Amino acid sequence: MRLRAIDTDERVGRVPTHFYKSRSLLRKTPHNHYDSFSQKIPSSWYGVPIKYDQFWDNERKDDNGITVLDGFGYTDFFSSCLYFRPMSVLLNNSYLQNLVSTPIRINKSLIDNIVSKLDDKYIQQPVNRNLCPDGVVFLPGTNLLERKYVDYRAVKQAVNNGAKVKPHPLTTRFHYEWLKVFFGESNVIDINDAGDYYLKECKTVFCCSNSEMGLKALLLDKEVHSVEVRDPDKFGGFESIYKAVKFNKNRLEKLISSDRSGIVDIEYKCLPRIKNYLRSFNFFIKGIE
Repeated sequence: MRLRAIDTDERVGRVPTHFYKSRSLLRKTPHNHYDSFSQKIPSSWYGVPIKYDQFWDNERKDDNGITVLDGFGYTDFFSSCLYFRPMSVLLNNSYLQNLVSTPIRINKSLIDNIVSKLDDKYIQQPVNRNLCPDGVVFLPGTNLLERKYVDYRAVKQAVNNGAKVKPHPLTTRFHYEWLKVFFGESNVIDINDAGDYYLKECKTVFCCSNSEMGLKALLLDKEVHSVEVRDPDKFGGFESIYKAVKFNKNRLEKLISSDRSGIVDIEYKCLPRIKNYLRSFNFFIKGIE
């Protein structure tokens, strides 16, 4: 039986798309600026589909052992950006690591503009407290909490050293209560609190590679540590970026500045940068001469 999409026009900024993905967690109003731009994003590149917020790991190779690329995915990123990636973990890892090792002039004005717009992805309650812990652990949502993904011993050590745990907004009530039992209620931040408040006020951030919070933290000159297990059974959405930048702000700024990294600010030469990125993978698309 054929599977039918719940939303037939899935794209960033479209209200029905985000409703089916996150239900009652509404995007912040400024993020609506994605809607009009998303209609300009090509749906394919030389017959290869480009999908919003979808990812599959294709390991198919041709007779010469070269990866055959069968799709691109993209997601909203850094409040005002989009992040594109090929549907291949190995290809994405090697591509970004090679790219960041090349000479790239850092575009400071672009980065400053992105940093000035960093904000929570979802509408959450303002934090009416003046005190913030020095360290904050930003956990993934429920879909990853029960998998081989989070190194809970590392989280526990961070908590023992004074850090607090911030649950992801997409965490079920069951798992939220479990976190309070496991780490102690006083060590778990209210799930409804705006995460970016803690991100901007703390000194140290702990996270996994599914989260853009650690990458935001690098841009904000925070100390960043991973609390992900060594060999997770789930691919983190931003894993390739984390592997390429190695928790180094300068390397992240190089990727953002490159017009071939797949990281594009929708207000800065966005369509040409998207096309420059897609062209970089023409070698892996069959049928292109």
